[in-house]
Amino acid sequence: MRKQKKIRAHDLTNPIAQIPPLFSGTTILTREHLRFLTQPCVYKFAKESEVLYVGMSKKGILRVLCNEHHARKARDLADEILIEWCRSESAARTVQQREIRIYKPPYNVLTEPKDHKGLDKKTDQLAAP
Repeated sequence: MRKQKKIRAHDLTNPIAQIPPLFSGTTILTREHLRFLTQPCVYKFAKESEVLYVGMSKKGILRVLCNEHHARKARDLADEILIEWCRSESAARTVQQREIRIYKPPYNVLTEPKDHKGLDKKTDQLAAP
């Protein structure tokens, strides 16, 4: 059985942290919740508290959950996804760059110039350790 990923939001005052699950296991999401989930964010794929990848999304968790994500290998290895919500795309980009410098995640390292999709031009693979 595959271990379930934990998704944590840093800001506990956000509307998502306050969604009460119904007794049936169903969660009700309002338009406010959906707007919140699709605002810019920085996300980290982590395994056993080691940050594997730091990414940025201008469309919130839509990018994080996308099956076509170029860092899906890091996402599949991760046992946690940490999300930091930002007020704008530029703020998210700044936070992402800062966190890449701090954590030096192995799946953010470039070994060769990348094309616009984030793939290594020589191998068509995500640069990794």
